[in-house]
Amino acid sequence: MTIRNDIRKKLCSAVADYYDGYSWNQNRFFDKHISKQYALTMLKSNIAISGNAANLRASNSLTEFKILRFFNISSYIAAPPSIKEIICQHPSVGWVKINSDGAAKGFPGHSGGGFICRDDNGNVLHCMATYFGIKDPLYAEIKTVVLAIELASKKGWNSVWLELDSAITVDLFNGKGVVP
Repeated sequence: MTIRNDIRKKLCSAVADYYDGYSWNQNRFFDKHISKQYALTMLKSNIAISGNAANLRASNSLTEFKILRFFNISSYIAAPPSIKEIICQHPSVGWVKINSDGAAKGFPGHSGGGFICRDDNGNVLHCMATYFGIKDPLYAEIKTVVLAIELASKKGWNSVWLELDSAITVDLFNGKGVVP
């Protein structure tokens, strides 16, 4: 097992402090001499009991995994992120494809949105990103789509393929909901 030197020093220091305190107490109050190996075994046992009772998730760090293994703690490692292949589809000849996204950090929170417009060859015709201020995520999604549609109208693009990731926004534009 290899652990970074800074972590190794902290662990060794913690073990030494535990050994000194534990052996001193055993010697002072119970007249027992405790070996370093026994103190280390006791420490690992106590850490394993506490760590396994905590039921917390570890990060995907190899260092954390090695430390958990060293102390015999069951690791509840978070699932790795999934990778999904996305293939960009170009629109039909004469069409313009607009990819749009709006977001907010919080509800409400700082928000913004942007879009990119491409022709049937995948060439970028226009792109835009903007800040909306303190708004909610739905506002950011809808406002970004409205800006994209306004631009398409000004440019005279009559055949537009609008793509976005908000099902709620799609439903609202298709008349399947009420704008809050």
